[in-house]
Amino acid sequence: MKTTRRNNITLIILFILLCALYGYIAYSLPMPQDNDMYGHATIAKEMLTGERPYFSGPFIMYSLAILFSACSQNVYIIMGAICILLAMSTTFKFFIIRSQIDEIVNNSRISLITSLSLLFIFAIPILFIITPSDYYYIGSFAPTVWHNSTSIFLMPFAILLFRRSCKQIDTYNPKDDYLLTGLIFINIFIKPSFFMTFILAYPLVMLIKYKFSQIFWKSLIPIIIGGVLLLIQYCFIYLSTEAAEPSQYESGISFGFFTLFGTIIKLRFLPLIILSSLLFPILYTVFNYKKIAFDYRYLYAICLSFFAFIIYGFLYETGPRFLHGNFYWQIVPCTWLLFFVSLIALMKDMKKEGYTFKNKILMGIYILHVISGICYILRILIIHNYY
Repeated sequence: MKTTRRNNITLIILFILLCALYGYIAYSLPMPQDNDMYGHATIAKEMLTGERPYFSGPFIMYSLAILFSACSQNVYIIMGAICILLAMSTTFKFFIIRSQIDEIVNNSRISLITSLSLLFIFAIPILFIITPSDYYYIGSFAPTVWHNSTSIFLMPFAILLFRRSCKQIDTYNPKDDYLLTGLIFINIFIKPSFFMTFILAYPLVMLIKYKFSQIFWKSLIPIIIGGVLLLIQYCFIYLSTEAAEPSQYESGISFGFFTLFGTIIKLRFLPLIILSSLLFPILYTVFNYKKIAFDYRYLYAICLSFFAFIIYGFLYETGPRFLHGNFYWQIVPCTWLLFFVSLIALMKDMKKEGYTFKNKILMGIYILHVISGICYILRILIIHNYY
């Protein structure tokens, strides 16, 4: 009873702190219009007033923002509602994380610290360190963001989709496909980014484990439904949106090689940036490659991150949406999940093997990623810039 009460108090305190943090990020910039939260609040307002088709693409967060703002047409009030939604979402993310950590460790303090650390993991900003750059976030592949509201709101539902699909990979149950389909729907209509990698990675891992068996073919049903929903959303975004915004010239999708990345950062830095951004999971994979070769959950997380980079590396939007970088956002949940499964695996190793030299090195690298994330938050709070 005491433990439950203590956990509830922790969630309440975390929620209040996150409300304050997101509110500060949303309203503290010299020009709030430069903030993604302002842009998303504007979209919600335009949906409410009929300036934009209500079901134009991912509508779940916008609908909730309208509801939480009591149907206000003031963008700043809607932005406040979004901050509350993001605090709820991140608190829910923490709750999911801690429930998993609690299965591994019996110490509530270690569980709390570890779960909180996973809210802050960030890329090691090597470009910021070695070059005279003002960019801390840009120029890295970050597993955590604090400014893009749809990506933040998506995270707990991406984690739930990952966990549920892992259970299907471990032991397939056709009845669980209903829940999987529901989670796919939620993911797509919050932000389709994660599903674009899920639709590639999940069938591949199911194929590796179950071959072309009946289980494999049945497991494709949620994928097919999700594919249809994604196609519908594509039509809304790239066909209907143009009708709603005739001043914009045509948007579309094209192929290239890290085209958007190359407009901001020199491509010669790409291997170094990938290495520094994912140093912890990369080293864990290298040190434990024999063991993870038989771990379908770990392979699944690797596949998700691999496809996330493939999508970002070879697809980009043309027209007015080019600089939006919308094919980047799947990297955030996918790399975070790779960090997550790597940390879970390391904690299990430490429980079994103890504090070996290898495990100490890996934990030290993980802590470095967490420190980098804390520095990123402090940077936002001090200089009011999330770039």
